[in-house]
Amino acid sequence: ISYREAVFAEIEEFKPDAIVIDSSTRIHSTLQENSNDDMGMLYNLAIRPMSRQYGATVFIIDHTNKSTGRTRGAGDKRNQSDRVWLIEANGPDGFILKHDKSRRNAAPPPKKIKRVVENHKLSHEAEWR
Repeated sequence: ISYREAVFAEIEEFKPDAIVIDSSTRIHSTLQENSNDDMGMLYNLAIRPMSRQYGATVFIIDHTNKSTGRTRGAGDKRNQSDRVWLIEANGPDGFILKHDKSRRNAAPPPKKIKRVVENHKLSHEAEWR
């Protein structure tokens, strides 16, 4: 059984509403991240079928190129995505969530997210708003 078949069997059994992949380089070992052909094949043979065959939303966590602020690697990773969101640090306990791309809708305004600790909860129990 191939790795892909094993992953798809798990998805079939578990039937998740969402699948989170952190990061796309974790699900391939022989493909080149900078190759549009390789990344197109990954999306067409693995990522898109996860969504289409099983009805799950697929989230891929990736990193940006420090010099450009864009997704690192091949441009086809971004091109194949329906939506792209960027998360940027905003102080020691905050982030800004920015909508960078959408196939269907206009981009909503950026949203500030701040980690709030209430009632002296431990940090791992803190809420995000």
